[in-house]
Amino acid sequence: MVRINQVLSKTTTLLQPGTLPPVDLFPFLRLVPERFLGNWLTQVLEVRTWMNELYASYLDMVVRRRKEIGPMESFADRLIEQQEQLAWTWHGLYFMGGLMMEAGSDTTSGAINSFLLLMTKFPGALKSAQAQVDEHVGEERSPVWEDFDHLPLVNGLVKETMRIRPISPIGFPHALSEGLSLPSLSPPCPLIPCRCLAGWKAASPGQ
Repeated sequence: MVRINQVLSKTTTLLQPGTLPPVDLFPFLRLVPERFLGNWLTQVLEVRTWMNELYASYLDMVVRRRKEIGPMESFADRLIEQQEQLAWTWHGLYFMGGLMMEAGSDTTSGAINSFLLLMTKFPGALKSAQAQVDEHVGEERSPVWEDFDHLPLVNGLVKETMRIRPISPIGFPHALSEGLSLPSLSPPCPLIPCRCLAGWKAASPGQ
């Protein structure tokens, strides 16, 4: 986990808007010496090396375990067993297995931290949501999808956490891979980040 956090920390730093030049959108920037653009290529290649070594070590551990002990019921085992069917290279298997370890480790913890921050600010909302959970779920089990319609306050708190503190910046450049026509009355895309990140206030804050 220490190595994962190191890779994630460096990756997150590189993904911050403005850190890397938009070479995908403006390929001519590849011709500019990287020293004028924050040595971006050196940093990216360094992270790639870290990821390759880390993810490969994970899957290699599973391969050794399968030889010494045998297969087990795990995602990595299924990847190895289905390699020919998937027609993936070992490098592809490395990254699929590694991303399963990495995905959610920082985003989930970030969302939980934001949620706890909001609940310390609005304890009344927390008590109301907890009352719904106690009434419809109780203490003997975890919530299931059938409980969703009975927990509107919990759903609202989760969405409000995502609105106030988005897990990942949503202003990353995107490009279409194929033609797409939008309805003439579609709202402008900038409304999304403005609504999430600007100083918009609800009619009844905290409720």
